[in-house]
Amino acid sequence: MLSAHTYIILIGFMIMGIAVWFFPKADKENKKYNPALIILVYLLMVSGTSLRFIFEVIDSYITLGISNYIIVASSAMQILAAVIYVYTTWGRISPVGSQISEAKGERF
Repeated sequence: MLSAHTYIILIGFMIMGIAVWFFPKADKENKKYNPALIILVYLLMVSGTSLRFIFEVIDSYITLGISNYIIVASSAMQILAAVIYVYTTWGRISPVGSQISEAKGERF
């Protein structure tokens, strides 16, 4: 269980962070991209993953009634962070290779 959660924390955060860096900078007209939302995504993801990890470990040793609710709430935080992330990043994805091919007259 520890290695699975460590993998999720390290790889998941790295993929999201690299994607923010990798995609082209957002246009000034793009109202969806907001650096404050990216910070919110980070805080939600870190908090949600940390809470979920802590309470899943606690729940594996001690059965607490509230731990299931906290696990569900922390999972919701992770899902909300992912949705906001996709919302803010989607406009930055551009099909540069397809535009070049279509300009040459190639069809897919």
